[in-house]
Amino acid sequence: MRINMSHADHAGAGKIMHWIKTLNRQVPYPVPVMLDAQGPEIRTGVIQKPMPLKPGQVVTLTVRGTTDVETSSIHVNYQELVDVIHPGNRVTVDNGLINFEVLRKENHALVCKVIDGGMLGSRRHVNLPGTRVNLPAVTEKDRADILFGLANDIDFVALSFVRDVDDIEDLKKLLGRKADKVKIIAKIEDQEGVRNVHRIVQAAGGVMVARGDLGIETDIADLPSIQRRFVHAAAVHGKRCIVATHLLESMITNPIPTRAEVTDVANAIYEGTDAVMLSGETSLGAHPDRCVAQLHAIAEQSERWPALGHEKDLEARSDKQHVTIHARVASCRRHCRHHAAWCDGGLRDRGKATARTDLRIHQQQSDTQATRAQSLGLCSRNRIQQRSRTNLADCVARAASTRRIAAECQTGGDLRCACRPEQ
Repeated sequence: MRINMSHADHAGAGKIMHWIKTLNRQVPYPVPVMLDAQGPEIRTGVIQKPMPLKPGQVVTLTVRGTTDVETSSIHVNYQELVDVIHPGNRVTVDNGLINFEVLRKENHALVCKVIDGGMLGSRRHVNLPGTRVNLPAVTEKDRADILFGLANDIDFVALSFVRDVDDIEDLKKLLGRKADKVKIIAKIEDQEGVRNVHRIVQAAGGVMVARGDLGIETDIADLPSIQRRFVHAAAVHGKRCIVATHLLESMITNPIPTRAEVTDVANAIYEGTDAVMLSGETSLGAHPDRCVAQLHAIAEQSERWPALGHEKDLEARSDKQHVTIHARVASCRRHCRHHAAWCDGGLRDRGKATARTDLRIHQQQSDTQATRAQSLGLCSRNRIQQRSRTNLADCVARAASTRRIAAECQTGGDLRCACRPEQ
């Protein structure tokens, strides 16, 4: 459950947290809470009524509210705006719907031409693509919100506009003794963060593909490639990856998603992401419960098919990661209708799984895994019957205790052993 502190106050957020804690005493799988810090946001000022903007119109962006914003200028709450922006740069407002080109600078103001017009409302989000914003990653508002979250036992903190490792380290200092318990999810939303994705993922507890701002700050045509880079980076370093924003956007008003949205969610799962996250669909949408149910249904169907396999590139650095690798190796046996037994003769009854192509692939993998488990001494012959998850857990636990754990790296029928060489 994500609580967006860009729009929530402490009273409302506290009420939601209380509801979740109550729910968690009744359900088999507890729901964790992620506090999403607002971060260094730049917004337009407050206006009395929407301001119409037409392509070709010349307007002024000012950092001072001394001019009537409704008739001649648009106030922006970033004091260094005139210093960091130059003629020819682009200023984007309201998630890319309204765009300006900077013509020239004046005292405390930018004279701009409207490229893409529309109706400008109050406090609309401003992006400066390609420009480094000189604002701290953890603002004073964020500090107060995060400390409030820690007092209410949150599980995750999502940090907005993470640009480098220093931003993660600043948040860890604020978390203090809870830095090991409360995991940091880095929201990478600009070009600098994209360049430093591997360093950021290593330092954080996970990464979020925040496609809203990311699609504005970078070339939108490159967004799918960036998403895949993020998922791969998370797999390489053994961290969580969340794909968020515009998953089922049409369901804010419609009862069913578009075919393109369903395919987009499925593709994120095929890539190997760990979570898909809704935002507007469940915060202000007309069908929040149907959105969650639809997302769950897409995920269940998509997980029946093999993912891209980025996890084969995992750089395992801990016992937990080695155990996880082997657990994943054995987990594909769940897809077989008939669980075979490990015995002196290898895998017994291996041809009885199913005739379906996808399940036959899993059966072939199970054959390889059983033979491999025997060769590594992970289980005793004539003893382990792979017919239940309990036996699987016993096998993995035994492997962990003897520190003889292998990684499955099967590509095109080849099997590469990745046993820990020091043992």
